[in-house]
Amino acid sequence: MTFGSCLTIAEIPISFKVIDKLSDYLIQPNYLPFISQDYSCEGFRVFYTQFPKLNLFDPNFEIIDCGPIQILCMLKKQIFYYVVCANNDRNDPKLLAIIDCCFCSGDIYIRDEYYYRHKYLYPLANDFIDHFIFLGLLTLGHGIRIHGSGISINGNGYIFTGESGVGKSTLSNLFKENKDITILSDEYIVVRKIDGEYRIYGTPWVSDANCFSNSSAKLEKVFFINHDFNNNITDVDLFEATVKIMKQTFARIISFDSLLMGSRMKFIIDYCTDLARAIPCYRFGFTPTKEAVTTICRFI
Repeated sequence: MTFGSCLTIAEIPISFKVIDKLSDYLIQPNYLPFISQDYSCEGFRVFYTQFPKLNLFDPNFEIIDCGPIQILCMLKKQIFYYVVCANNDRNDPKLLAIIDCCFCSGDIYIRDEYYYRHKYLYPLANDFIDHFIFLGLLTLGHGIRIHGSGISINGNGYIFTGESGVGKSTLSNLFKENKDITILSDEYIVVRKIDGEYRIYGTPWVSDANCFSNSSAKLEKVFFINHDFNNNITDVDLFEATVKIMKQTFARIISFDSLLMGSRMKFIIDYCTDLARAIPCYRFGFTPTKEAVTTICRFI
């Protein structure tokens, strides 16, 4: 028996089938709007009762420590290996993904003892595996993902981005109080160029404000935000805007050299540069009050 579904973010589908589980899985609320029936891509197979042997001490693995887990990544013969180890222990892998270099198909192996509680979580939500796959797909020419919040007002889109702690979630919580504003995400926004027009898309990846929406809007402006003693908006020149966008595109992503090498790295750099040229960018200093929302609504 198999079961599965398709996760579609920014009009990009990632489908999967669970091969060896008879029980259903729990889908987190932030993923529900993104579940679709689009099976146009080849998709991934998910296994819970099999776990192949792999030399995790291979020197070709690149390592990133994420608190209680360790992530290993390797590109070998046009195949990506993505491994999550519990307790930073390479002898204790809990998830292994073997993915083709186009990020369209592969096998994902999950060890029961680490993921099973009362129900199985949506498989692609485990330990950043959906981030890894989706970022790989984006770098094939589809767009970029920016660490920031995004809103839509009457079909027009606006991005608010900056370093962690500058107030993205605070601002999103303020936007919640305005019924004319749709919050696409409070953590990650996807930017794609469709028919010559930059559009922003909501994602299921949320932060403290827990805002998500499977909708999109035409991108009109980008704001680089920071807390300030008053609400103020100032221009940002092209060079500064390009650097800031690029920085938040790479921020907090699993950006191994093997994943972003060569033409993929060039695509991201060129995309950020073109975006900064095409879309007006501003610096927005704000106070954590309703007046910040009023300032934005008047400006746009």
